[in-house]
Amino acid sequence: MATTRSAVWIVTKYDGTEKKWERELKGRDFTRNQMCYVIRMLACTDLTSEEAIDSIDPSTQTGHLKWSEENGVISCGDNPHYVARQVP
Repeated sequence: MATTRSAVWIVTKYDGTEKKWERELKGRDFTRNQMCYVIRMLACTDLTSEEAIDSIDPSTQTGHLKWSEENGVISCGDNPHYVARQVP
């Protein structure tokens, strides 16, 4: 019986349109929700302490950690920002 390889997630960091970093997550079964969490945590690494607090404070909620999804590509962050996509 042939085994099927699970899809791989490609996570990329962009600064504007310039690719700064990319990682392929091989052999890991991340759900869509888990990947949203992963890229939100990566986006946190580019925030100052004040921005991190403001992004979760209900009175300010800046949107720094807001994620979106379009055509199967998940993104999070202002600039720099992170995107994640699955490939077979």
